[in-house]
Amino acid sequence: IGILLTLIIIFNTLRSDYPSERLLFWGVILTGVVSINDTFLGLGYLKYSFPLYFLGNTLEAIRFSNHFKIVSLKLIHSLRSNLEQTEEKYRTLFETSIDAILLFDPENGYVDCNPAALELFCIESKKQFEQLTPTDLSPQYQPDGTLSSTKAKKMIKKAFETGSNRFEWTHKRLNGEEFYARVLAAPVLINGKNILQGTIRDISNYKRTQEMMIQSEK
Repeated sequence: IGILLTLIIIFNTLRSDYPSERLLFWGVILTGVVSINDTFLGLGYLKYSFPLYFLGNTLEAIRFSNHFKIVSLKLIHSLRSNLEQTEEKYRTLFETSIDAILLFDPENGYVDCNPAALELFCIESKKQFEQLTPTDLSPQYQPDGTLSSTKAKKMIKKAFETGSNRFEWTHKRLNGEEFYARVLAAPVLINGKNILQGTIRDISNYKRTQEMMIQSEK
């Protein structure tokens, strides 16, 4: 009888993805039945005990396994929710930053940028941006006479080796206008891959003011 009841209850509870309430209901029923059975057995009204302990222990094992499953699913859901919230916060900061932010994959080139970057470099769309190369956004030479392509490789390498690299750079908009910029380059992990994030701020006005002050002191 106990084995038959066990099979019936197992089949009934496992039809639901979250059978905790069903298991709790049957657990209460079985606890009452076992208590009554033990009472009658102790008073001598029953000669043999019904094999309900096997049923109770089996049900308890199922209930524990199901509880563990639910807790695990809740933990996974919580971690996933936290990750999504973190990604949403990063995306919000990325999109609303007043500084231009570029994401650069050393193997595949530019992969993304924020609206401030499009405005700073006079780029019409992200699709157009993704077709560009670093040489498109820099003059051929930097002020020290070094080829931009050569110096850029050194700056990128230093950022990956040290974790970040802050430096000044002469950039070029798509309309050909050059401007001074302060750059912070740092590797970030995106989809399991190290991508270089460049945060760029136009400091042309600061440079002009600095030059005027130097000239006035002469």
